[in-house]
Amino acid sequence: MSAAEQIPRNSIIWLLSAQLAVIIPLMGLMSWWMIAFWLLCAVWRVAMFRGEASFPGKIVRGILVALGGLGVAISFSGLGSLEIAVALLILAFSLKLIEVRTRRDMYLVFCLALFIVAAAFLFSQSIFLAIYQVFSVVLIITAMVATQHSLYNREPALAIRMAVKLVAQAVPVMILFFVVFPRIEPIWSVPHNVPSAGIGMSDNIEPGDIAKLNQSDELAFRVEFDGPMPLRQGMYWRGMTLSNFDGRKWSVGSSMKRNSGAENTAATYELYGEPLRYKMTIEPTGKNWLFMLPIAIPIDSTQGSTMAFVQTEDFALRSVMDLDRPVGIEVESYVNYSVGLDISEAQRVENTKLPSGFNPRALSFSADLRKRTDSPQEYIDQLSKYLIDQDFYYTLEPPALGRDTVDDFIFGTRRGYCEHYANAFAFLLRAANIPARVVVGYQGGEINPHNMTLNVRQLDAHAWIEYWRAGSGWLRLDPTYIVAPDRIHLGFDGALERDSEFSNNDLLSPLFYRNIGLIKALRLRLDAINYMWQKKVVGFGAQEQRDVLNDFLGGVTSLKLGLLVAGILIIVLGTLALWILWGARGINFSPEKTLYLKFCKKVSARLGLFRAKSETPQAFAERIIEKYPQSAEQVRAITRQYNEIAYAGARSAANLAQLKTYIASFKPGVASAKL
Repeated sequence: MSAAEQIPRNSIIWLLSAQLAVIIPLMGLMSWWMIAFWLLCAVWRVAMFRGEASFPGKIVRGILVALGGLGVAISFSGLGSLEIAVALLILAFSLKLIEVRTRRDMYLVFCLALFIVAAAFLFSQSIFLAIYQVFSVVLIITAMVATQHSLYNREPALAIRMAVKLVAQAVPVMILFFVVFPRIEPIWSVPHNVPSAGIGMSDNIEPGDIAKLNQSDELAFRVEFDGPMPLRQGMYWRGMTLSNFDGRKWSVGSSMKRNSGAENTAATYELYGEPLRYKMTIEPTGKNWLFMLPIAIPIDSTQGSTMAFVQTEDFALRSVMDLDRPVGIEVESYVNYSVGLDISEAQRVENTKLPSGFNPRALSFSADLRKRTDSPQEYIDQLSKYLIDQDFYYTLEPPALGRDTVDDFIFGTRRGYCEHYANAFAFLLRAANIPARVVVGYQGGEINPHNMTLNVRQLDAHAWIEYWRAGSGWLRLDPTYIVAPDRIHLGFDGALERDSEFSNNDLLSPLFYRNIGLIKALRLRLDAINYMWQKKVVGFGAQEQRDVLNDFLGGVTSLKLGLLVAGILIIVLGTLALWILWGARGINFSPEKTLYLKFCKKVSARLGLFRAKSETPQAFAERIIEKYPQSAEQVRAITRQYNEIAYAGARSAANLAQLKTYIASFKPGVASAKL
């Protein structure tokens, strides 16, 4: 192997640092064994660096590749999915670490690192990731510079400075292409599998399910109202209607399953008053459920013209396609409405059906109460009064329930979360032959005062009920409001601050810190910044591009666009060229180089000898001594000191000071003083 192909020893440290930097944003995608796999390769490479291990043979490499491929196949579902492709790329990136032999191999790994930096944007496009990836790119280019040049390899500060300059020079051209390059669907809109953990709602619930969701502050969707924001207690973001009850679990009923396809089968309804108009940005869930204020009518899909929506029989909206990427939609909602004034016999049966053999005490209680009331509405009022009189509590950590969930809750624990109350109330209404069903979605949300958007998170997940009344249709009733009105008026965050029953005492939970004054202010400010980034940069589509260019050019034509691009490139590249040429007159050399050039300047000014660009310091010294032997000792001392600092790695403050002293005392053409 030639000297030019050999890897500088410090470059391995740069390589490991660059690999770690680009892997960190994807650790949420990686399985634990993939992280351990990379650590194994890194430790192996360090051992090779110290001479304690050798390069693995073909058999070992084959075993590692087979094990890694098998691990990816087991850990990731969906053959050919985006996640598998990125996982295999990371796997190859890790394995390459233990077979790098030459500088060419190093450059290949650095190119892979840049590719993985881009791949991270397939899963997130936040401004914070973008800032971090700028740091990653600078680190990768620093490693490339350090690998290329021995001086930069020994001097990290010089290598970093050079990398920053290179990245800064690319920024103007990057901005130009961002504005004028034809807008096509971004690569990060490629569909990918959404992890099941933390995505939110399921199409069935049982007591305790939503309480688990309320441990997560992951964003579900963001809302921007065109006019005044409605009161929080009116923000019921309706998702799914669950009418099938098996004794413990509520799930989507048969009528909803039949009407979940693309065919519009919405129930008839009457709308009153003016609608609320708002824009939503919905996070991917891998499902086609949408959570909106009733009754929602889509106006426009702001991201992707292929997105289509249908309305189901329970007047909820569904997307025709599963949401595997963020989706923007503009909606009108009529919060004053009547729906389902008439229901069929099949619907009545489905919404009053109870499984046999469950909750005998609750059935007896319901029968007794129904005898003592004159109407269904009075029965409902008495149930509400019972919840107040019997000191029921609303808590984030309810006790576990047995087989008869309603009996255990009503006559035992009396402590529960929203789904406990919805489960019990819906059961008791059905026991009195009043059609009732459970609705799941989100309630309220957190208002960001910096941009007046509403952030609805998983911790805002909620369950309530609907019951049917003759002449009025389906009506919403929230048992949670009866027991814990603060949860509805103040939202989850407000209730968390006010009521100790909501407090989360887990120091490792983000909910423990989210409402601390300084942390909350910083969190909301950063959220507003990220939302602006999403709107102005990530959401900069073809229409936004046309608007910007029309405003700037007064109408877009091929000639105007070509002249604009050419003009900006000439200005940018011309300025850069002038800067480089002008900077060449005063290049920032290393301290020892600067001192040596001062020595050369003395020689040329007083002796008339000029050092050629290709001439080594030693050759120049011999030429000086040949013509002026009386300066031999000083010239040799200066040259020897410079060579030790510049090429032997002996740079130190003392050695630089000594070189400076030698040059300052150097008198060309005069007999050397004793050095």
